[in-house]
Amino acid sequence: MGLRDSLIKSTPKAADSIPVEPLTDITEFPILTYQFAIKLNGMDDPVGLFQKISGMKVERAVDAHTQGGFNEFTYEFPREFSYNHVTFEGGLTSSSFFYKWMMVGKEQGFAQGIDFVLEQRYPNQPIDVVKSWYFNGAYPVSWSIPTLDVTNSKNIVIETLELSFNYFELE
Repeated sequence: MGLRDSLIKSTPKAADSIPVEPLTDITEFPILTYQFAIKLNGMDDPVGLFQKISGMKVERAVDAHTQGGFNEFTYEFPREFSYNHVTFEGGLTSSSFFYKWMMVGKEQGFAQGIDFVLEQRYPNQPIDVVKSWYFNGAYPVSWSIPTLDVTNSKNIVIETLELSFNYFELE
């Protein structure tokens, strides 16, 4: 177990310390332009909607082995998987969840890993789910918002949210 795993596994789950607030008044949001939703802890309502997701990559490490006197090819043996950070862009939320999640453990030097489901939805039918992915032990490494102005102070627009995580699975 590496240092990252011990830090994440030793921290409580999100339900124990971060209040989870779903999006409110979802009918007021321009949901038709948002195609991805983050849902936590089996909640029916998402905590955030996003337009673009990047960095969903899984890679298997390999050990190369050459056989003495045999120069035609190198044997490769599979090892562990690694995952990139995933970046969510163009987000919308009415919840302070993402800010609180980013700030958990800042004084103590740890991050709080949580599990969530990312749902891809049809743009014109936000209730219908196209695909969903389960993310295990995710925690934020970067969170930014665009310039704030008084015309839309109720909703929090998320410019980018970058997460580290243990693994993801297609559901």
